[in-house]
Amino acid sequence: MARQGKVSLDQLKITYILESTLEPLPAPNEKDTLEMVEKKRKRVEDNLLCEGHILNALSNRLYDLYNNTKSAKEIWDALEVK
Repeated sequence: MARQGKVSLDQLKITYILESTLEPLPAPNEKDTLEMVEKKRKRVEDNLLCEGHILNALSNRLYDLYNNTKSAKEIWDALEVK
């Protein structure tokens, strides 16, 4: 899964979601610039897309285990440990 899955995520340009050096974005507030709002929206969408691709590659049993995980990074890290 790891190598094949990462290639798929590379093609979608969303592997950055899995990087341990990815800085968390601050919580949204009314003073956010349009650029920051767009950056936050893209991060949320990319995380959902990445999470969906990872979950889609799992067996039903593993899907059930990781379906309620909060982020793609958490799923990826948990699967790498196994």
